[in-house]
Amino acid sequence: MFGTIQRWLFLKALSDVKKKRGNKKVFSNNESSSIQILYELSTEQDQKALDHFVKQLKNNQKKVVCLGFQNEKVKLSPDIIDMYSLQNVPFSQVPKGEPIHQFLAQSPDILIVLCHHFYDHLRYVTFASQASLKVGLHFPKGESYFDVMIDSNPSIPYSEQISSIIHWMNIFSQKNNIL
Repeated sequence: MFGTIQRWLFLKALSDVKKKRGNKKVFSNNESSSIQILYELSTEQDQKALDHFVKQLKNNQKKVVCLGFQNEKVKLSPDIIDMYSLQNVPFSQVPKGEPIHQFLAQSPDILIVLCHHFYDHLRYVTFASQASLKVGLHFPKGESYFDVMIDSNPSIPYSEQISSIIHWMNIFSQKNNIL
């Protein structure tokens, strides 16, 4: 019974938020200047892979903003400050808190979602993001949330997820000049 009520509350909140898009311009890898990364942090290896990825993007002159969900106790890098946990996720599964509001207030060129589990609160943030292009791993019913889905196993380490996303974004960018 509670699961049905919780699902109804989540779907109502999702329907209240129209799928947002930034300025609707499609960017190539070279043209994009701002990238958001939404991720689920569960291991130190994932954190190291994420830190390396963010450093690479910043070295390529990209503005990078990250928002993480911490499901388990993990020793955090001092660079990671914008996190939320289950304490920020009420029964409705619509996350609350200043880091979430700041993340959703921006209009980046690209949103990249890295997670091992696509929980409802991650779905909500993805759906509500104003990014012009939303990229993530393939999840059941993910086409409602993403513009580009990479067919990869969510249980693989972030280093492999990131490599797969970079690989496919480069291919799409070269072939279609759309990313």
